[in-house]
Amino acid sequence: MSTPRHLLLVDDDADLLQLLSLRLTANGYRVTGVASAEAAQAQLAMDLPALVISDIRLPGKDGLALFDEI
Repeated sequence: MSTPRHLLLVDDDADLLQLLSLRLTANGYRVTGVASAEAAQAQLAMDLPALVISDIRLPGKDGLALFDEI
C-alpha cells in the first residue's frame, strides 16, 4: 500500500479549510491545514508537502508572497 500524498492547505476561512480538508482526506490525501502564510512557512520547515493550495487573500502576508517564498 502506498503512502498518501501530503497536501498543505492555507486559508483563513476555517469553514472552507475544514470542508476542503475533509473532502481531500476522503479521497486518500494526507492534509495539513493552516490559517496563515506564516503558519504555512512554519509547517514547510517541518514537513515538505507534495502540493500547497493557498488562498490569495490572507491576513498578514498574502498567498502570492507565500508562493514567491516557496
